[in-house]
Amino acid sequence: MAKSSTDWGSIRLSPTSLTLMLGWRPQAKRLSAETIDINSDVAVALREICTETLKKFSDLTLREYEDTATLDEGEEYFSIRLDQLPKTAPSASPNAGIDDDEAEEVTQIADLIRILQDPGAARRMTPGQAGNGSFLFYAIVCKDADGHQVSFIKQHRGFRVARTGRLLTLFSDRLTRIESPVFSFASDVDLVIRKDELVVLRSEAYVQLFTDIDILRSAVPAYVERLSSSISVTLDETALQVVEKVCQERASLAKRLRRLNRKSWLASITESSLRAQIDSMPELPDGVRLSGSIVSVDERSVPILLNLLEDVYYRGHHDSSLRSAQAYRFGVS
Repeated sequence: MAKSSTDWGSIRLSPTSLTLMLGWRPQAKRLSAETIDINSDVAVALREICTETLKKFSDLTLREYEDTATLDEGEEYFSIRLDQLPKTAPSASPNAGIDDDEAEEVTQIADLIRILQDPGAARRMTPGQAGNGSFLFYAIVCKDADGHQVSFIKQHRGFRVARTGRLLTLFSDRLTRIESPVFSFASDVDLVIRKDELVVLRSEAYVQLFTDIDILRSAVPAYVERLSSSISVTLDETALQVVEKVCQERASLAKRLRRLNRKSWLASITESSLRAQIDSMPELPDGVRLSGSIVSVDERSVPILLNLLEDVYYRGHHDSSLRSAQAYRFGVS
């Protein structure tokens, strides 16, 4: 049975300690963040969001974390010990330069943990810089009544502060134009970190924040195993190894493998349905082969196998050419 070392619903936050941080990805496979000054009324509103988040834990069910599991949001949460996360590199300043050799060892989770452990050491962002930025997440860093740091993280891909130049108005007795950058907060959070524990309230945010080299890559073997056990054909041993290797090397394919595992109709993929699908598409390279109910695949054709299993190929109505119903195309136009 899943257990948490923290009684989240009983935590009381300090009324005086709160720091807001805006985070982004400065380069592939890295995370960074800086603090931004806020007025006391904003701090009160943000602390209320965090307090309400903690209150909701009494109505949530703790689930055992699994690489392939998804949450019923608003009803469940994962609890993960930080020492169970992918290996982190030695401690360093979150804004320090990192050599190329060291960068391969530094995980995005390690980045985030270092940033949140000492927000006072982070650079301070000006409102002008915030207005010109595009951010991946923000973090509300508080202290609880026992002096422990509690960080509340909200992920939002492509989030932007509304900038001067757009016509934004404030409604009171009449519309008034707003000249300064405008920051909009959500009423919920996705992750909470306290001491040695990470809580996941939205699994998609957890994966997207750390998708490049950490969580997604470590989950690929479980995704492959689950896919293999769900379909009614058999991936031979070499095919299993090939799919795992290629998806670990290419984050875009790992994402598709994860998405494929969520399909409810995988058990309907049989020898006859897969053979009919392949036979109807002679334009496809021959890297995916079906011998009886045994499937084999070469490295170059792993994307095609995923396309077949996800059933994204279709014939154009006007020219009958083979097309893929997604943005990524792998040798088939």
